[in-house]
Amino acid sequence: MSDTRRHHRTPAVRALAIAVALLAGTAVLLQLGLSIRLAQSNGRSIGWGVVTYLGYFTILTNLLVTAAAALPIAVPETRPGRFFARPSVATAVAAAILLVGIASLLVLLGRLRDRHLNGPRSLA
Repeated sequence: MSDTRRHHRTPAVRALAIAVALLAGTAVLLQLGLSIRLAQSNGRSIGWGVVTYLGYFTILTNLLVTAAAALPIAVPETRPGRFFARPSVATAVAAAILLVGIASLLVLLGRLRDRHLNGPRSLA
């Protein structure tokens, strides 16, 4: 058994990966539901809602995090399971979600600054 697969079987790492996979997976499914409902309420199709949903880098990155956390545990002997268990892939996924977090923070800080300068209506 390789070090990578053995690493994902330690109880602490396994528990953390399961928690991350469940949290990220739940979040992306809830967002998908919201995107579909919004599309339908605007007279658009379900397909439109799905395409719009998949058009956001944040969603794609969260799907990547879900896969990276779940696949090495759920299907460790498959090609995707082995791929996402590689330390270099885990590092790339961590870098991607970090960049998304930083970008989101900067956007929110900009909106808060605008709100402070222009009053509460700037967020609407």
